[in-house]
Parts: sequence; structure tokens; C-alpha cells
Amino acid sequence: MGYYTSYTLDCYDKYGTAQDISLSTELGAKLTAALHRINPDYFDDDFNLMNLPYQEWKWYEHEEDVLALSNEFPEYTFILEGEGEDHYDTWRMIYHAGDYELITPRLVYSAPLKDFSQIVYDIYDDVEE
Repeated sequence: MGYYTSYTLDCYDKYGTAQDISLSTELGAKLTAALHRINPDYFDDDFNLMNLPYQEWKWYEHEEDVLALSNEFPEYTFILEGEGEDHYDTWRMIYHAGDYELITPRLVYSAPLKDFSQIVYDIYDDVEE
């Protein structure tokens, strides 16, 4: 059956400026063509990067595909975000020049307001101070 994830891919230049990767731009057309080459069995002719945000896919090779993309375009940093079907399955992968890092969210609870609630700081490490 498979597991669906909603993906969002963003692209930034060396100054941290977000790049327009729509198919109507030169960069968007190059990135789309590169993904067609990288994984032709998965990215068909109807694929373009503007369809990517919030679309639910079974993209099991996303790590390898975007890593290859970052190798081809080392002057850019790519951030791929995923939100899976399971509760709390959210993550970000940052790719740059053939390297990547997975960043996962951390749940933090609000600070207790009552004096007797001080004990939560001794028990839990996910409470805002």
C-alpha cells in the first residue's frame, strides 16, 4: 500500500535569498529537467516543482534524488520538508553541494504558572523555562 508524505522543496542562493523555482523560470526548468534525469522512473513529463508543495506522494528516494540535485547545483541550498501520515512525522532535510542534514522538530510544553508546578522542570526536559 505505501506511506504518503506531503513534500515542499525550497531553493536558496548563497545569500539566503529564496529562488523562484516555478517552471516558467530558467532555474525551475533546469531543476525540473535535472530531476527527470536523476529519477526518470519517478518523475514523468507532467512533473514540475510547482506541483510539489503539499502534494501527497510515495517518494521513497527523496533523500537520494535531492542529494543528486544538490550535487548538480552546488551553488544552491535546498530545503525539503516532509509531513507524513502519522502524527508528529514532520522533518526538514537541508542539502548543499552533495551533503545533507536531517532536522527534526522538538515538542516544547509551555512553562507552568503555578509554584507547585516547579516539579515538571525536574522531571521533563521539554518544558519551556
